[in-house]
Amino acid sequence: MVSVLQVVVFVFAYVRRAPRSNKDLAAVSSVRAQRASILLGQKLGDIEIIHERYSWTTNRRSPFCERPEFHMAIREAKKAGAAIAVADIASLLAEAPANKIQDCEHALNNCTVDIWDQRLRRRWQSVPDVARTAILATAAHTRNTRSNLVKLGLLKAGEARSVKHSNFRNGTQGNIQRADRMALRLKDVVLAENAKLPPGSALSPSALARSLNDQNITSPRGGRWSHNTAKALLDRVLLLQRSLPPPEDVPEASRGGGMIPRQRAGSGRRSSRRLPARDAHRRPLHHVLGHGSPFSTVTAASGTNLTVRKFTDVKTGARLKMAFPARTCKETAR
Repeated sequence: MVSVLQVVVFVFAYVRRAPRSNKDLAAVSSVRAQRASILLGQKLGDIEIIHERYSWTTNRRSPFCERPEFHMAIREAKKAGAAIAVADIASLLAEAPANKIQDCEHALNNCTVDIWDQRLRRRWQSVPDVARTAILATAAHTRNTRSNLVKLGLLKAGEARSVKHSNFRNGTQGNIQRADRMALRLKDVVLAENAKLPPGSALSPSALARSLNDQNITSPRGGRWSHNTAKALLDRVLLLQRSLPPPEDVPEASRGGGMIPRQRAGSGRRSSRRLPARDAHRRPLHHVLGHGSPFSTVTAASGTNLTVRKFTDVKTGARLKMAFPARTCKETAR
């Protein structure tokens, strides 16, 4: 009659999150699979379990042979005259870091007690050298394949994140371009409403919104115009006026068109209030022009009096000139 081998069971698993109780540890798939294999060996009559040792770690660089539970299992088995039983030595070696597989083999070969491999259903010490070499090669190949798959997955995830961010940036640029096209399409409407005002008056966003709604012109989102949407349209038309080439009847040195700034002409003295250059692109044009030199009046080719104002662009630092109809300014040339 063949005697049953008494063993101390050693179960080892890598986990992503530290288990809070033995119940959580028993729920780990790797632990369940190893324990099921050991219980099958006991049912087949190969081994008799006298004690169990469980070990887990979240550190992928820590192999099973360096765990304190493994050395405790060796001491318990030596004291009881038993062996150590594991579910599959090849799986344990495959889970070890690539640079520590040889260390794990050395620990198995020099172990002071027998090690029972339930998958092979034999002691590790009785496995031929050729079979051991094949097991080590298979473990190394499995480890490298798994590592390459993980790296490939991380690479694809990084590419997906970059595409997502790229789509976000492209969407922002698309919104800006749509707003510019809307401002160009409605520029003549805004200028026509501005021309209806008496001299020295400024077109308010609420008045512009009422006019656009009366003309059945929809907002960028297809609804009715409000104070805020009309204000955004005014600001963007002003910015577009600044970037467009000057008309034929404006002197070559001037820039812009006939939009009335929504602030009264100042006294010509430099204001003490300074606007941050980083926010210049978010502010209306009359805010960007804010600090300029005294006005001067010139006559265009068509005979219209224009007020030319010199200013420094707070965003680019360039020295430019802006021409307005003379009726928009309460100040005349000195």
